[in-house]
Amino acid sequence: MADVPVRKLSPDVVQVGTGRVRVGPYQNAPDSEIVLFNAPPAELDERGVREARRGTAIVVVQRNETRVEDLRRLIGRLRAAGAEPLGYVFTRSGRG
Repeated sequence: MADVPVRKLSPDVVQVGTGRVRVGPYQNAPDSEIVLFNAPPAELDERGVREARRGTAIVVVQRNETRVEDLRRLIGRLRAAGAEPLGYVFTRSGRG
């Protein structure tokens, strides 16, 4: 059996499939990387909208919970802050 090469990664890098994810403060991320910012619900906290000013946003929507009007309002706020939504991720409801 051939040995599988093991690449040592720095402590802040996690192997995910064939790619890598850097974990750490977003302030340290180079501009060439994608930064995922886990923000509280936009209706309760402005941090997600504030961080989206970096340019783009992926909006996480809870299926069967998020109201269409709330989503439209959030998209308007993101665009007003200078961010363009790239897309949406639908999560399951916490029920069942």
